[in-house]
Amino acid sequence: FMGLKKMNNKVFDIDTTMKMLFAATNINGSDLELVKSVQSSFDIIKKRIPSCKCVLLVPDGSGMLRVSAKTGFLKNMVFMPKENKNYVWECYEKFSDKIINDISEIDKAILGGFCDEKDNGSFAAIPLLNESENICVGVLVIIADIKDSFDYDTVELIKLVSHYLAALINRTKYYQEIKERNTRLELEGQFASKELFNKNVLITKRIKNMNTVLDILVYAFEKETVEKSVSYILDKVKEMFGAQSAGILIYNNDKHELHSFSNSFGLQQDLTIINEKDTIYDEIINMGKPIVLNDAVQVGKYLKTPLQDYIKIDSAVFMPVKLKNDIMAVFVLINKNDEDFGSSDLKMLEYISVIIAGMIKK
Repeated sequence: FMGLKKMNNKVFDIDTTMKMLFAATNINGSDLELVKSVQSSFDIIKKRIPSCKCVLLVPDGSGMLRVSAKTGFLKNMVFMPKENKNYVWECYEKFSDKIINDISEIDKAILGGFCDEKDNGSFAAIPLLNESENICVGVLVIIADIKDSFDYDTVELIKLVSHYLAALINRTKYYQEIKERNTRLELEGQFASKELFNKNVLITKRIKNMNTVLDILVYAFEKETVEKSVSYILDKVKEMFGAQSAGILIYNNDKHELHSFSNSFGLQQDLTIINEKDTIYDEIINMGKPIVLNDAVQVGKYLKTPLQDYIKIDSAVFMPVKLKNDIMAVFVLINKNDEDFGSSDLKMLEYISVIIAGMIKK
């Protein structure tokens, strides 16, 4: 494990950065509030690369990318037609990052018109993805005056920010949908339908869960030790999902074993699980994908683990915790109280697994 202090020194001031992210996502959904929140997200990047310029482009529905927010640019660019083939459009259409750490020798036109011929720094275009719908909702472009500005840690930070920019855009979209639907029903003199009510409830729950994730980001890293941080995360996740138990199993690749992290599953003793072939853990380690067991029949058929000696498991979700493509741990949530584990639950747990990956090392 790498200590929290060492990790903070290597990456960035996590406390300040995550508080800024929390502020950036605390919006109601209007375009003006979105722009303000995007500017706060830009501040996070400029904290890492002080002299950089940032711009957010979103599709406008007419075959063009529209500049939604920018900082540091003097050019009055508003739209980018699809005919302008460049790295920004390629990033948007192919869902692919474009990172260039030296733009001095390339044709600046390929960079989307954001760079002058005299510029010789670095360029990055990052797609903003709505993974649940498999669409790109925008592109984050960053121009740095200095070459080699985008090292591994900086790119990871930018991707984290882009992840929440995508969430901001989606949240604004949801709010606008609800606002338009409610207005239409009001003009027609109708009461909100059950479908509308359920969608409102669902969106409210999504927002509450996202705020809980942000709360974890803001406060978990203030704890003195990794153990306290993990304990905090487990408590918040159980509260979020109404689950009976949660824990983290650290994977030892050399011994092919998983060991329970401190206070996981409410157990005082350490738990060791051998990663044997054709077990559920072997599948998670090899495939790198989450596994959901939503009833006792599935649990009895697929799950053979010492955990069942301590906890009666009726349902569970197993989420791999990855750093790059390496499995570091398995995050386990047991016995959701009110309903089955669904796709939205998996998305929230995936967000949280990114936080956990940043706190523990092999």
